[in-house]
Amino acid sequence: MTIVISLAIQGPLLPGTAVGTLAVVLIAVRGRQGARAAHSGRAGREPAARRHQADNDFRHPAIVAHEAASLHLMSEGRFDLGLGAGWYKPEYDAAGIAFDPAGQRIGRLEESLGIIRALLDGTPVRHQGTWYQVDGLDLDVLPGRQGSPRLMVGAGGPRMLRLAARLADVVGLLPAPIKNSTDSDDAADRLPAAFDAKIAMVREAAGDRFGRLELNALATFVGSAAQIRDDLHARHERFGLSYLVAAEEARPALTEIISGL
Repeated sequence: MTIVISLAIQGPLLPGTAVGTLAVVLIAVRGRQGARAAHSGRAGREPAARRHQADNDFRHPAIVAHEAASLHLMSEGRFDLGLGAGWYKPEYDAAGIAFDPAGQRIGRLEESLGIIRALLDGTPVRHQGTWYQVDGLDLDVLPGRQGSPRLMVGAGGPRMLRLAARLADVVGLLPAPIKNSTDSDDAADRLPAAFDAKIAMVREAAGDRFGRLELNALATFVGSAAQIRDDLHARHERFGLSYLVAAEEARPALTEIISGL
């Protein structure tokens, strides 16, 4: 089993939010047998640097693609880009940005991901969409690019799960859609049956590319280090989860947990 510890380098605009306490330590867990090389064949090398779930509405996709390609180059291929449709309304209010209905924010994210993916793949983009217009832009200004950052999209509802399955490299499985900053969880959304249903939806939407996707989820560690290690193996075998996000306060216990994997 290969463990990759990653550092999130982009948080929300406002401190003290739920997302701000997550993703300080990220653990990618690979299977016991036939472990894939971590992050594009770079197992055993430096941990990946990740921008974890940046809000799509705060930056134009052309700028995001340029920043992501630059960080990919600077980090020697260890940068992953996470994008979401946005959900924390106080950030929008503080920045003076309209908090549109979820359907519009998801529509913008879908257009944005298409533009970013094409630019990172080295394709000149001509896009006339509902939300973005790009006319012949490319990233040829960057020297000697090799490969591109992986894209991560968090998803809890059917539309976002299908979008992530089609356009992302890493699908972050949320218990349910986060509708707004006051939304609360339903415990049933965290049960194995709910996870199975989400993964089935991702598999169907991804088609032939499902085997190349990495599945991600938030993790809560309960029990002894040995019990948690067994739980990590079980989650991988049961759901195919290979990349778990731990809360910041879990950092002290992670050294003991990881040392025995």
